[in-house]
Amino acid sequence: MSASKDRGTLTSRRVPTYIPEGFRLVECDYGNSTDLNLYSLHESVDPYNIPKDVDAAGLIARHTIYFGAIWHGAEHMKEAKEKVIDRGVEGFKEYKANSARGDLIQIFEIDGNPAMGWEAGNKNSIVMLDDKVVSSEPISYPAEIAMIDQKELVYYSVRGYLPLDELRRILESLERP
Repeated sequence: MSASKDRGTLTSRRVPTYIPEGFRLVECDYGNSTDLNLYSLHESVDPYNIPKDVDAAGLIARHTIYFGAIWHGAEHMKEAKEKVIDRGVEGFKEYKANSARGDLIQIFEIDGNPAMGWEAGNKNSIVMLDDKVVSSEPISYPAEIAMIDQKELVYYSVRGYLPLDELRRILESLERP
């Protein structure tokens, strides 16, 4: 791939112009000429000053918004493009139909693009050994929305412990940098 083609892939991504109040961008990375990742942390969390008796990774995860944009136009993404981008809403419907928690998954559109999402909640984490349950405990999972821009060949996702409407506002705010 030529350098000019490589630079062009980043411009196919749009980035959020809206981040919920109290959050600040703390990390951004771009890799493989296809992946853009943004992390916003709530201002109430100081990652450098977490008490030792607190699960730091859990605390940070519960107060972080993740935004991702994966461009599927690169040659090495051809197979993924066929499985994800080209299928659009049909892929989301199949995911929902085959999910053990399909009743919680919503399919909708954002600015004319197919999207799928669910609210934050709890599920059981089960550990098995020799076909026997050795532990079962509730764990939380974040709200998440996936959106496919079939015109620009970009798969967007956003997740965090916020109402689904807030995550939707983030994706509705996308603009080119």
